[in-house]
Amino acid sequence: MVSRNGKRKKSRGGYHIPPEKELAQAIVNVLRTNPVVSSQEKMLFLVRKELRETDSRYAVTGPRLRRTAISTGKVVIETHCRETGDRRSTLSCPVCGSSTNIVKNQTLFGGEVSLAHRCGVCEYWSGLDYRMPVRYRFLLRRGA
Repeated sequence: MVSRNGKRKKSRGGYHIPPEKELAQAIVNVLRTNPVVSSQEKMLFLVRKELRETDSRYAVTGPRLRRTAISTGKVVIETHCRETGDRRSTLSCPVCGSSTNIVKNQTLFGGEVSLAHRCGVCEYWSGLDYRMPVRYRFLLRRGA
């Protein structure tokens, strides 16, 4: 790469970030050939392989893969979680990064009690104890 003054620039990181549309198309293509992918690691491998047919230096991370897959509307992500025993508030979804809604219930005396946190974008939820995602399963939505 050459800068304006004619000096050679170093490539940062040696990788390229694929555009959102290209990544979304690669995700859908992978799921059309493999309707169920049982882990994020396997899905990352297959999507990177698909992307590298276009550009050998394309790279993608797990969180971006999940966010893009959900935003296409053609992919369902099943999240398997384990309870950590930690009592903490989940303000942002660990699966897709969007903000969570607090599910509340009214007590007999008119007060409110928080029962759970639920994501409005994906299907993640957490009760009083924090639920940590440990496995993702990617499925192509019917009719997609």
